Amino acid sequence: MIKRILIIFIAPIITIAVLNAQVVQQSIGYINGSGVANGPILEVNGAVGAPSYSFASTPNTGIFTFGGTSIAEAIGGVTTLFNSSTLQEVPSNLVIGWSSTTAATGALDTGVSRLGANSLALGNGTASNASANLSLGSISLGNLTFSSTAPTVTSGFGTTPGTIVAGSTSTSFRILVGAGAATTTGVIGLPTAVNFWNCDLWDMTTPLDVTRQTASTTSSVTFTATIGWTAGDTLIGRCTGS
Repeated sequence: MIKRILIIFIAPIITIAVLNAQVVQQSIGYINGSGVANGPILEVNGAVGAPSYSFASTPNTGIFTFGGTSIAEAIGGVTTLFNSSTLQEVPSNLVIGWSSTTAATGALDTGVSRLGANSLALGNGTASNASANLSLGSISLGNLTFSSTAPTVTSGFGTTPGTIVAGSTSTSFRILVGAGAATTTGVIGLPTAVNFWNCDLWDMTTPLDVTRQTASTTSSVTFTATIGWTAGDTLIGRCTGS
């Protein structure tokens, strides 16, 4: 008859029983000598003042479970990050910042923070500072569109079609009227808007000329002048999409 032997080794994670000289795993999981876990390693839920995973020198800094189904981060006993399956939330005084160097711990020079209810500030990295510049290819507010893409001359603005002056955008542009006989119509192409474009155009060279928008689509606008544009005239314009 084989002698039955029961050996219990109690450790923070592992409980092992030996029955009939066969080793049987009784715990949820364990970490072997190579540092590899064979299954889930369970930890207590923890709390903001005593996170489940923390550090010897700062036991109130680490990660813990919040409400049983979410994860939170604590720094110095204060919850600084909350994660659920549908939300990531931070405190109102937290700044999401960028370092001035390639080191993540460098001096901040750019940051996003909460300015107030429904308001964000883009600034120098301090809370509520809104001194930064924002550069975007286009901005859409609902159906309203402001684009940094320059328009193109589709036709007109001279017998030889006019040209768009370098540095132009759809919200601020200049057209140099082309060579040939005086003309009174011209069409520009624009980025596609949701519904239409509204544009203004003035003749900077001939002040008495009245130029107005006479037709538009989601990607083009037609202008007509009361006095024919002549070669070399400079037209200044602006467009807003909707």
